[in-house]
Amino acid sequence: MQLSEGAGTTDLAVSSQQPGELVRELFLQILSRAPSTDEQNLFTEELTAGFADRAVPGVEPPSQPVIRRNAVSWSNHLNKEATRIKQELEESARRGDPPTLRLTESWRTQTEDVIWVLLNSPEFAFVP
Repeated sequence: MQLSEGAGTTDLAVSSQQPGELVRELFLQILSRAPSTDEQNLFTEELTAGFADRAVPGVEPPSQPVIRRNAVSWSNHLNKEATRIKQELEESARRGDPPTLRLTESWRTQTEDVIWVLLNSPEFAFVP
């Protein structure tokens, strides 16, 4: 799990005013409930170190590239260019999204750990 550009959690991490606010919002978004007092204190403590200096000055979110996802269909599946496009898309998917540059690496890693803990809790349920 990485905080990458285009992710709502990245925007939330950048825009939150206090670590406690970020913790509450993460709980609401991931577990659909507010944190208990103990959870609030534990996770706030984890995110407080480096919170004030988490944002990298002058870094703006990059514009999202246009991805040609529908360049291959049954009618052109043997086309050399269509095959090349699909191979590029496959390689891009394997690499995954790069981490955001708007947050310092150490604080971003701390926040990713907090999110990972919430995603791995027994009460998390993914419903597409």
